[in-house]
Amino acid sequence: MQDDNGQVIAVVCIFRDITVLKTTELQLRNAHEALERKVEERMIELKRANEQLMDEIEERTIAEEALHRSEERYALAAEGSNDGLWDWDLADGSIYFSGRWKNLLGYSG
Repeated sequence: MQDDNGQVIAVVCIFRDITVLKTTELQLRNAHEALERKVEERMIELKRANEQLMDEIEERTIAEEALHRSEERYALAAEGSNDGLWDWDLADGSIYFSGRWKNLLGYSG
């Protein structure tokens, strides 16, 4: 003998379980898509930051090369001018005297 109420209850429970499963699956899919969007946005931000850093590195490299060339030109001009040079670094108190400066004052180079 079969109980129709039992079958109806079983069908309702199965339907409820399927509904909960589908709802949970949809929520999980939505959460996954939201996470994927956040990851994509973060990747775009990181790519922009990396490009900016690469630009800054390039600018710094160019500036360092220009400074090096300028220092070389200054050293050649100072050496060729036959002038006595001195430099006082106020930050640390050190003083530099060129060999020519020392010679002009009668000291050995």
